Amino acid sequence: MIVAVFSGELVIDEDLVNQTESEIRKQMHEYLEKERKTFSLDTSFPSGGLGLVLRKASQIPYGETRTYGAVADELDIDKLKLGEYLDRNPLPLIIPSHRVIGENSIGSYKTGREVKRRLLELERGSD
Repeated sequence: MIVAVFSGELVIDEDLVNQTESEIRKQMHEYLEKERKTFSLDTSFPSGGLGLVLRKASQIPYGETRTYGAVADELDIDKLKLGEYLDRNPLPLIIPSHRVIGENSIGSYKTGREVKRRLLELERGSD
């Protein structure tokens, strides 16, 4: 499923969510309208390293960020590998990989840095 977010589109693997497309879209809309800070969707995580990284990203609270270096250290993996996993997030926004940033920049995002910047601003209350 494709969801328009600011100037980009997020591709959501709805096979990993045990709710209807309508419910997924409803909750994403509520998030973007600042009516929701967390998703109450029953999601499945991929296996292996990707699942490990996405579980860690899902634990970063709304409005907070962690650096690639800090997350990589916690998981004992290479920062570049961490970035590769985050770029493969099949549930962007639902699993908030946008909350992982660089030391001196916001870092990359599958849908583009502008979308990531706007998501971070939304969560900080400045959008």
